[in-house]
Amino acid sequence: MRKQIIVAVVFVGILALGGWWYYQRDAGYAHQFIGGESVASWDFQGAYKGNAELEERAHNEIARLESLIGNEEDDNTDYTVYVSIANQYGLLGDGAKEYIYLQKALAIDPEHTGLAWHNVGALMERLGAFQTAREAYSRAVQAQNQILQYQMAYLIFLTNHFPEDSAAIEGVLNEAKLVYGDNPSLFEIQARWLEETGKIQEAIDVWKKIRELSPQAAAVVDAEIARLQSTL
Repeated sequence: MRKQIIVAVVFVGILALGGWWYYQRDAGYAHQFIGGESVASWDFQGAYKGNAELEERAHNEIARLESLIGNEEDDNTDYTVYVSIANQYGLLGDGAKEYIYLQKALAIDPEHTGLAWHNVGALMERLGAFQTAREAYSRAVQAQNQILQYQMAYLIFLTNHFPEDSAAIEGVLNEAKLVYGDNPSLFEIQARWLEETGKIQEAIDVWKKIRELSPQAAAVVDAEIARLQSTL
C-alpha cells in the first residue's frame, strides 16, 4: 500500500457489509457479503493480542463501556459506545465481536453517520473482502460526505484495490472537490494513482498543483516531480 507523504490518514478497522441492508433494532444491522465473498477467519493480530497487561486493559474498558449503554446521564450516545467497544475488540484481534458491535451501531443509525460504515470498510479490507469493503466505504461517504477522512479512505481504497476503475475514482474525486475545493491531500491521492496507472505526465501536472497549494512542502514535492520526470 502506498505511503502518503503530505497527508497521513488514520484508519479504524471494524465490520462488514454487502448486497443490501436493512434495519433491525434488536438483531443489529444484518447484511450479505457482495459477490459471494466470505471471511475464512475473523481473528487477526490485534495491537493488544498476546500482551496480557494490554488485553486486561481492553477487557476492563469493554466492561466500563458496556455499563454506559442506555445510560441517559452519560454524554456518549449508544452509537459511539458500540463503536468504542468494537474498537477494543479490534485491539484484541477479535473481528467477530467487532462486527457484532458495529452492527449494533448501524442498527441505531445506518443513514446519517459514517463512522461505523468507515470502520466496516477497514475491517473488510483487512480481511480481504474487497467488494464488501468497497460498499462500506461508499456508504460512509454517502452518510457524511462532508468528512474528509471518509472521502480519502474511500479514494485510497479504490486506488489501491480497483485502480483500473477510472470512472469510480474520478467520480469520487470530483464529488470530494465539490466539498473541499483544491485540497492538496486529494490531489496527492490522484497523483499517485495516475503514476501507478502509467500516466506520468498527468501525475507531474497534479504534483505541480500541489506545490502551488502547499509551498511549505515544496522540497518534498519537487523531489517527487524530479523522480517522475526521470522516468519519462
